[in-house]
Amino acid sequence: DGEPVRERGALSLERSLQDDFVKFFGMCLKLSERAGGLFALSLVTSNTYLASPMLRGLRAELARAFPHARVVDLHGDSLRDRDANVFGISRGVAIFTGGRAGPRTSVSHALADARGTVDDKFEALQRPDWKPLVSAWPMFRFAPSEGDAEYAAGWALDRIFRVGSTCIKTLRDALATADTREAALEQVAWFRDPRTSRAAIEARFGVRDVVQWSIDPARARLQGVDLAAHLRRYTSRPFETRWMVYHPAVVGSPRPAVMRPLDAVAGNVAMITNRRIRTRPWAHLWSVRGLCVSEILSGADNAYCFPLYAADGVHNLSGDFIEAIERATGLGFLETCAPTEHLCPRCVFGYVYARGHSARYRERYGELLAEDFPRVPLPRDAGLFLACARIGNELLALHTGAVERPTGVASREGEALRVGTWPGPFEPTSAAAMQVRSSARELVDEFRRAGVEVLGCAPAPGQ
Repeated sequence: DGEPVRERGALSLERSLQDDFVKFFGMCLKLSERAGGLFALSLVTSNTYLASPMLRGLRAELARAFPHARVVDLHGDSLRDRDANVFGISRGVAIFTGGRAGPRTSVSHALADARGTVDDKFEALQRPDWKPLVSAWPMFRFAPSEGDAEYAAGWALDRIFRVGSTCIKTLRDALATADTREAALEQVAWFRDPRTSRAAIEARFGVRDVVQWSIDPARARLQGVDLAAHLRRYTSRPFETRWMVYHPAVVGSPRPAVMRPLDAVAGNVAMITNRRIRTRPWAHLWSVRGLCVSEILSGADNAYCFPLYAADGVHNLSGDFIEAIERATGLGFLETCAPTEHLCPRCVFGYVYARGHSARYRERYGELLAEDFPRVPLPRDAGLFLACARIGNELLALHTGAVERPTGVASREGEALRVGTWPGPFEPTSAAAMQVRSSARELVDEFRRAGVEVLGCAPAPGQ
């Protein structure tokens, strides 16, 4: 579309563009330009370019260069699709066939899916079920779904918040983290002790010298350091916390831009999500009140962190989004919350959080949510905004432990939460009570029936 590519994840963008199949497409596009008139192309490649936000430019160029195009998505990704792969590999596969008969070639783009067993896919290739494909701005997706245009009109999280980044990657969990504070301090103290041999360190923690990190320099940096001053409790999984010695000598990617605000600003919270997921369905939206790691929501894809307040205590919301919310609701924005109908940082945070947990939202935009940061629609009026803000903050309080509830009750298995024994004042009415629910109201009401006060932000309409 002529717009320069702007990506916050510059390294991820570079990796995507360096993929060999992208280079083959680029070479073929160059050849088509030189050919001028008649040209035909057919490639069997990875299918990641069909929807990846990083490769929207490639999709736009393919749609422009080849007025006649047919795409068959053979799926077969071992994480995302979990069906058979026709080549027996772990990455999904697609076939792109494009042609141009001259400058007056009519536009005809179509897509067909092939799922199931290898035999099912070969049979589908014999009789493809073609569906019209409209590759439209801004993402030029080759895998269209219902609601593309309306979803594209929403606000992505990286536009709602001024600063965001991937969460902590320790790169050496066995050294930097532990289940208890005592164990975390002991193992790092043992690591830096001059009497400890390199062989013993390598055997205990499974670490080796790499380009970005070496054992001896790391030990030297830790000499004289007050380890207790760097000890932090962090969220490792939803409803699960561990301990970390948060020091760059042992933590590979500490992500200070988003973690320092959570560490330094009292009462700060952050929204956690994944930019792209390879596992379905999309349920990758969470919140934390302290440090967290990139594997918090999925072991397959890194999580991103968007704190509500920056390290200087100023809110992290973009001015453009605040103005858009003000126009949509007719409400004024206040820097601090007050018991009136208004916009404030926590109200806006709650609104976004509630919309992201809506069952209808997830069902309608499921495939789109899996391909990039979630996009949130503007509220139609002040009443909807305030209702969502209140529910979102109630859910936030439950997810971050800001209500009096039993703790340490859930563990993670795959992408789901498994509810364990509930010590404490009451039992849940169902085994799904502590799951990430698409509707906050059921969970909030369940806590209230048990006599637990739930903290919110915006008042209920009429109160």
